[in-house]
Amino acid sequence: MSVTFNDPATAIVTLLSAQTLGGVTLTSGTNLFADFVYPFPTLSVHCLGQPGGKPQPFISSTDAALMSPNVDVLVYGYPGNAGHDAAETLMLAVMGYLQQSIPSGYISCLCSESYPRQTIEPETGRVLFTATFELRY
Repeated sequence: MSVTFNDPATAIVTLLSAQTLGGVTLTSGTNLFADFVYPFPTLSVHCLGQPGGKPQPFISSTDAALMSPNVDVLVYGYPGNAGHDAAETLMLAVMGYLQQSIPSGYISCLCSESYPRQTIEPETGRVLFTATFELRY
């Protein structure tokens, strides 16, 4: 008997693709990615799969288990106040959409934060907003 592992970052990208969030239409491979792309496009969303909690076995006669991988969702903005505002607006829209949606093949998608974390790159002045989502299947 084999266990199938889902790719959570790709599931999030598939869910977000072609959505218009925060005034930005997300297009996979253009401004929406399931990994890091460098140099970063001006205003872009990157989804990175992370290990979550250990599998939780069900009480059943099978070897099924509840898997809960995490996905870090990162939104890169461009330098300056306008870039900060655009990235923040996009990140909040992405968070809201993911809180109300479930990727195909999963039973839930929950954000670990009530507001995104913010970092500013000293070298470029670009802003980065991040939030972690826990998916379950």
